[in-house]
Amino acid sequence: MKFSFNSALDREIAVLNLNGRRFQVPRMLDNRYKIRDILAAGGMGVIFIANDTQLHNKKVLIKRCLYEPVLFEHKNDKHRLNEIPFRRKALDREFGAMRHGWARGIPNIPVPLDLITDINPDLFGPHTDQAGNSFYAEPELYTKESYLVINYFSGGPVKPEHPQIKSNPLGFAQFYIRSIANVLSRFHQPYKSGGRLFEFFYCDLKPDNVLLTQDKRIVLIDMGSFAIKVDGRLVGGITTTPGYCAPELRHDQAMFLSPAVDVYTLAVSVFELITGVPPGVDSFGNTRLDWYSFETLAQKESKEFWIPVFKTALDKDPDRRYSTMQEFSFALTQRKVKKKGRPAYAYSRKTPDKPYRLSPDWTADPKNIRDLEASGQPIFNIPASKQENFFNIPAWSTFVHDGLEPDPMTAQLRDSLLDNAVRHLTMNLTFCPELIETVRDNRHILHMPGFIEGRNSRQESWIIQSGLEKTLYLFLSLDKLNFRMIGISEQTLLTDTLGNPFIFEYWLLLSENMFPFGLNPLISRVVGSRVIIPPEVVEHQAWEKEKSLAYLAGIHVLLSIKPAHTYDLYSQKCLTRKTDYENLVRNMTVSSKLKDVLLGLLNPLPRMRLSLAEALSVLKDRPLKKAPRPAAGRGGIQIQFTQALRGFKIEFRELGKIVNKTSGKALIKKHIILHNAPPENYEKTLKQMGIQWQASGKNESQEKIIYNLLDNAVAEKATHLAVLICDNTIKSLSLLDRLKEFKQVILFSPVNPFESLAHVTYYPIDQFMIKKPKRKYGKSPKRP
Repeated sequence: MKFSFNSALDREIAVLNLNGRRFQVPRMLDNRYKIRDILAAGGMGVIFIANDTQLHNKKVLIKRCLYEPVLFEHKNDKHRLNEIPFRRKALDREFGAMRHGWARGIPNIPVPLDLITDINPDLFGPHTDQAGNSFYAEPELYTKESYLVINYFSGGPVKPEHPQIKSNPLGFAQFYIRSIANVLSRFHQPYKSGGRLFEFFYCDLKPDNVLLTQDKRIVLIDMGSFAIKVDGRLVGGITTTPGYCAPELRHDQAMFLSPAVDVYTLAVSVFELITGVPPGVDSFGNTRLDWYSFETLAQKESKEFWIPVFKTALDKDPDRRYSTMQEFSFALTQRKVKKKGRPAYAYSRKTPDKPYRLSPDWTADPKNIRDLEASGQPIFNIPASKQENFFNIPAWSTFVHDGLEPDPMTAQLRDSLLDNAVRHLTMNLTFCPELIETVRDNRHILHMPGFIEGRNSRQESWIIQSGLEKTLYLFLSLDKLNFRMIGISEQTLLTDTLGNPFIFEYWLLLSENMFPFGLNPLISRVVGSRVIIPPEVVEHQAWEKEKSLAYLAGIHVLLSIKPAHTYDLYSQKCLTRKTDYENLVRNMTVSSKLKDVLLGLLNPLPRMRLSLAEALSVLKDRPLKKAPRPAAGRGGIQIQFTQALRGFKIEFRELGKIVNKTSGKALIKKHIILHNAPPENYEKTLKQMGIQWQASGKNESQEKIIYNLLDNAVAEKATHLAVLICDNTIKSLSLLDRLKEFKQVILFSPVNPFESLAHVTYYPIDQFMIKKPKRKYGKSPKRP
């Protein structure tokens, strides 16, 4: 990425390249979003990666329309005056479709954060016509470009060559169909609002419009392809792609819009993922598919019954095709769909009669505030509302974080806790809804999607066990990221409609180096008695890593089944007594295996407690697997340059413990940079420790040595981990682009200049420094 100043536009422009194509965008959009990189480009849009400078540089994605070069082949081509605004209206409809889906609680879609207008340098020009003359676009075109801001996803478009698809194409296809069917079937459900009937049909599903995230989720990333009907009449147009298009929509016939259209496009998309061959089109416009490869693979995997299922889904006659997504999805698992009439969906929510105004836009129910104040509990959650129009559907969905005014010491602890927690939230490290805005008095307002649910009231044993397994997996991922939790309450873990848990009360989650907040004796006054803290933290101010998270997983199950009884025992300090928590578990109507696991998780002695992995092994009736060996070539680099800190003793043993936890068995090559060659005995010690040294001088500066070491590690593909132990010199080094090449970075230094990089874990080095005593010259006194 390069930067240049365009004097004609009076703006600094970022120039990016992707697959040989050049893109220009303002470096700072709307005086808020700072462009960092480009994620993808294709079809009708290009997606940039940016930082939200008003939310601690949180990563976001920004989508802009993509226009064909043919629009600028002629200087006076009036066609672009119609085509470009038409594309922008499609982006506006996409923003509306996202908000509509989000308000109705439809999962696996992007979270719409903002829709802004700014200039488009690519439209500005200069352009060259067919005669070789240069010209610039009309001002009304390049000055009013729409930019859609959505939440950040790590991953990429679903492609047949993806390793997960190639290793198990039919298994991934079933997962893909189930995920997409869950999204589109909810969009297909008609709903009423304001006396009008709304219907949504996607029409243009293809692998390029779907994202596979790094956490193995399917996300429908392109929402601008929806055809929307209001009271039976089409609003806007119908978007299709040759080869994927349902036959009945070949000429954009709105009368044929139905869920069967999306069944056809889904089947074609899955066909491409399984066979690796994109659909073709014959001279009559019919879709051509590689049936031979599909049937061969289906027979090889003993899925012969898939062949007639796909032939039904791809039938040219929509009346003979599966009429709903559920029918298609269930047919692949040989399940039957129960036929029942579904009433039109209506979205409504009550508003407070006399709302308490939290800000110009946000209001709260006064009764909620009075109840919280009367309880004496810190006010962290206030259900708040802000009227939005999702296709004329009034909807409110948010929570606000506030607090009563405690004594100054407790207030300072609360503010520090929230400040650090918000940094994790905005760096996409916590598992909770997107932070939208911060209003007056430092209140943090979160939009809560409608698909968030509280604890499940159903008490079936298999549901509880499934929820516990997902919680254990979630906590294992937290443990790998070196996160710790202050405690857990009834609302800490929430689930979406797919049953996936995430941490909603994100202020209870802290990174390892920030966890001393959680050990402060005053913390219980900040979080309140509704938060249950592990016994080893309460009694010994000690965190037992995976064992403490295991205890909180067990508490989560108790709060899901018997919250009142659990809180009573905790307030009476009896939850750690063997007879009390055993009686609580034994009286539950769950399986004996689940009871044994809970008793193992709730043991107050960490050394006697089940770990997360051990609990999973018992629940799944399988032996505990040994940790896999690191893959060949997995390596990293450690660079130390601390000449300015020679007056201090650095606890390298403690630094090594942190590095070892993160690196596992990765091969880390260690380097130390000195001003002069070391004495012979020191050089011998370094050699024994496997540390290479280099001295900076006239021929090679310290900065150049560091750059060369990092560049060599990248060239050798030793990019699993980079460890930097340094002094204030780090501020003068241009390492941002180099550190992007590494999977993880650990930084020990007085400052952190890399806050924009989410994969950098920072530890203030002053926590590991002890000032050396000054030497007293002369003879030491004789001992008496």
